[in-house]
Amino acid sequence: MSERPLARTRQHGLTLVELMVVIAIVGILVVAAVAFMKKEVLPRDAAQQVSRLISETARKAVAGGVVRDDVIANLGDQPRTRARIFFDATQGTQAVVLERLEEHPLPDNGADWVELERIFVDRTIAIAGYTALTQLAPGTTPDNTLSVADEVSVDCEADGRCTGITLYFQGTKMSARRARLAVMPLAGIPLTFDEW
Repeated sequence: MSERPLARTRQHGLTLVELMVVIAIVGILVVAAVAFMKKEVLPRDAAQQVSRLISETARKAVAGGVVRDDVIANLGDQPRTRARIFFDATQGTQAVVLERLEEHPLPDNGADWVELERIFVDRTIAIAGYTALTQLAPGTTPDNTLSVADEVSVDCEADGRCTGITLYFQGTKMSARRARLAVMPLAGIPLTFDEW
């Protein structure tokens, strides 16, 4: 019997190196797609988020009722709820905190602020400043800037009245987009605008 040499059969498929190259390319494409699909946060979005929290601050003030007379006599006139806006160093961005004044049980005439909710403004947006009035006309600018050391508060009473204030939002990146949030004092209703 004659021996025939075994014919080498070519195997089909990918080598390990080719497979690794394909996986790397797919990974790069996925990262690029996620980066391009990520929705840009606009100043209007941040203003609407803060607007929702201020509406909730007014609602909780009405639901909480009036502050007891003995607490007012001890601490002075106090709002029922407030929304504090400040720079939160632990998060590296501005925060808005909804707080409610909780009276101590009688006979104690003290009270403490209790945090109910906290939101963070996206790092690509800044609350650039504020005016201590409700500014509805377009073309207004802030009277006061908000630095990392500043804090501003929107106080709400049990009858629904809140501090009239206008907050000014702007993008921190190259975007020149801006938004404005005006809080109506009589009902604590916040209105958002796409420009200053």
